[in-house]
Amino acid sequence: MTEKEPFLKRTINRWKYIRQEGYWCKGYKEMIAIIGVIGVILITFSDYIFWSFGGKVANVTFAEKIQATTLFLTGVVIFWYTRETYDLKCIQNKQIEETRRQTELQQRPFLRLEWNTYPLSTEGYLTGKDISRRYTTYHHQLILVNTGFGVAVNVEINISLKNIKLVPKPFFKTVTAISSNGGKTQIFDAYDKEELREILDPTREGNSYEVTIHYKNLEKTSYKQVFKTSPNHNDAFEVTDW
Repeated sequence: MTEKEPFLKRTINRWKYIRQEGYWCKGYKEMIAIIGVIGVILITFSDYIFWSFGGKVANVTFAEKIQATTLFLTGVVIFWYTRETYDLKCIQNKQIEETRRQTELQQRPFLRLEWNTYPLSTEGYLTGKDISRRYTTYHHQLILVNTGFGVAVNVEINISLKNIKLVPKPFFKTVTAISSNGGKTQIFDAYDKEELREILDPTREGNSYEVTIHYKNLEKTSYKQVFKTSPNHNDAFEVTDW
């Protein structure tokens, strides 16, 4: 069984904790009680204290000491009540802020950028000199998926490429809206754009670029997300800013 800390040491440590945390907790009542007791003692024996240090004071009656003690304790109680009211206000503000944050999360869209590759349904045969083999062509798409709880509105897409001259401007059109909870839209189809596919394919060695997306929710709150190519991620993109 651990030894219990002395009351004074425990109170001092609690006071240090209060100051470090930047807010008051219920431990400050102990400090107020100590201040109150010390104050009452000083008021009660004030004339004796001054006299012991060589001071000259007039005789203080018991009624005057009672009046001074009452005024002092009234001030302590007012201070305690003020701090309690302030603490309640801080707690209420934190609750309001947390409620606001939860509401915003429920209304916020959150986009995911993915590179989609899948085989086409048509198949053919390539015939060489002595061999014949079947081949499958693949379709490549760049897709935006809204995994958030809110609708994404006026989605603006900007891409940063080293060889930007090969990409026509404007390349990505502004998307009017993407529905929530898995809604998706295609922003690039490489079916007949082989040259652009080689540039935009994030799984291709040496391809590295960023995609910046600005959008709003239905409350017209603006958001920004930045994606960077990353072959190690399942979507071939990682979110670097949101």
